[in-house]
Amino acid sequence: MVFGKNQDVVILDMTKDKMRVFENIYRHGDYVFGGNFSDDGKFLTTFSSDKTCIVWELTGIEPSRKSLIAEYMSSELTSAQKIILTSGVIENILKNLDESLVLPRDEFETTIQFNDRKSKLKSEVLALLQFYTEKHYGIKSKVPGKVIIPVERVIG
Repeated sequence: MVFGKNQDVVILDMTKDKMRVFENIYRHGDYVFGGNFSDDGKFLTTFSSDKTCIVWELTGIEPSRKSLIAEYMSSELTSAQKIILTSGVIENILKNLDESLVLPRDEFETTIQFNDRKSKLKSEVLALLQFYTEKHYGIKSKVPGKVIIPVERVIG
C-alpha cells in the first residue's frame, strides 16, 4: 500500500497479520496526495500538490498476487476482470494453475517453447477468469460457447 504523508511517499508492507513501513521516500516538493502501483507490480506512480507526478521503477518489492495474474495475462485485464479479482478469487486461480506453466524460463528452453508455455498459461488463466466473472455477475450461457454479458452491470 502507498500513501502520502506531508512531503513523503510511504510504502507499507502488508501481510495478513501486520503492517509495517517498508520505505519512506522524500522526493516531492510539496504535499503528496498518494500513489498507485501498476497492474504488473513493477512501477509506482506518485502525485503531489507541487504539480508533479513521478513514476518509480520498483525493486526489492515482491509483486502482489494480483499482479501475478496481470503478468500472466500480459496486463490485458478488462475492467470486469479487475472487479472480480478479490483475494479469494486470486488464490483460487493461482492454486488451480498447472505448476509447470508458471516456472521461470529454463536455460535449455527455446524461445518458441517458452512463448508456447506462456500462451498456454494465459489461456488457462483466462478460462479461470471467465469462470469467476460469470459466477460473480450471475451469467448463465443459453447457447453453448456463447455468453451474453449485461453491459449495464459491468459498467455500473
